[in-house]
Amino acid sequence: MALKTVNDSSLSAIADAIRAKTGKSDAIAFPNGFVDEIEGIETKDDDESEPLVITDFSYFHDNGARLDLLGKIDTSQGTKFKYMFNACTSITTIPLIDTAKGIDFSRMFANCYELETIQSIVTINGESFEGMFANCKKLTSIPVISLAKGTDFGNMFVGCQSITEVHNLNMNKGTSFYSMFSSCTGIVSVGFLDTTSGTNFNKMFAGCTSLESVYGLITDNAENLEGLFDRCENLVTVQILATQNAKYFGSMFYGCKKLQNIPTFNTSNGEDFSLMFYGCSELTSMYGIDLGKATNSANMFNGCSNLTTVTFIGGTPASLASTVFKNCTALTTINVP
Repeated sequence: MALKTVNDSSLSAIADAIRAKTGKSDAIAFPNGFVDEIEGIETKDDDESEPLVITDFSYFHDNGARLDLLGKIDTSQGTKFKYMFNACTSITTIPLIDTAKGIDFSRMFANCYELETIQSIVTINGESFEGMFANCKKLTSIPVISLAKGTDFGNMFVGCQSITEVHNLNMNKGTSFYSMFSSCTGIVSVGFLDTTSGTNFNKMFAGCTSLESVYGLITDNAENLEGLFDRCENLVTVQILATQNAKYFGSMFYGCKKLQNIPTFNTSNGEDFSLMFYGCSELTSMYGIDLGKATNSANMFNGCSNLTTVTFIGGTPASLASTVFKNCTALTTINVP
């Protein structure tokens, strides 16, 4: 396989640090050239040796390139760890590394399909956790990490099929939670997630086919709730959600075929309601939906075969889509303002 010349920004910091030690100025081929140069660096006696210091570890072990280098490199000054172990498909555990100064952890362990355990990771300064554990299919629990300064949690655990519970996560500065737990097919319950500042909850739990209950999810500032519980086919109960600022409700409960009761929530600013309750075949009644600002209500209740009564409140929309009650074969009463 042809060697890849170091010429992108994600590897330049590492190459510069190596050249500073060797005194050379030549380009270094990745990954084998890195290994050869590091092994050729003359070191002092053990008590006087200085570790190679790097701040940017982005893509460093992408696709599993030379994991053995970790023992030779000091990570304590690192601030960027994005994609560090991406696609290391054969590893089952990660050695302890110093990440105390880390800010960007996005996709750090993405696509580590065999990863089962992760030792404690210090993330007290972390801001981006986007896709950090994406598709870690064998990871059974959420590692103990600090999320207090995080802002982006999108796709953080997407595809983590072996996680069964999610509780007590402090993410109160986070704004983006899109697809955070999407396709986590093993999750049964969710509780006490501090998402106070969240605005984007698009598909946060989409495809969580084992999910039965949700409580303690804070959505006071939510603008986008599209697909929040899309295809959560075993979802039975949903907490009262603060949705007064939300505009997008499309597919919010799409395919939640066991959902029988939905608490009243504020939809006064809602615009998109398309497919909101599509296929909720056990739903029998709905009260308190405000469609005053609705621009799209297509297939809103399509397939709600046991729905008998719907009561709208607030403003009256200019028009409703012709498919809003499609296949609602038991519907007898529609109450409008």
